[in-house]
Amino acid sequence: MMTAPPLPERPEPPPAPRSVSSEELFQGQKMACIHHDGKVYRLLLTRNNKLILQR
Repeated sequence: MMTAPPLPERPEPPPAPRSVSSEELFQGQKMACIHHDGKVYRLLLTRNNKLILQR
């Protein structure tokens, strides 16, 4: 009698992306700075409550 080969192990699902509320990010300000790859990016909150990312 033949036995079936064992099933391969399922890889772990990747962790959920980090989630940050805009209130936590801006902390009452209209601009937050993001440092990435040696550059500084500015995340701006407009009067119309829209987000703009600038380098």
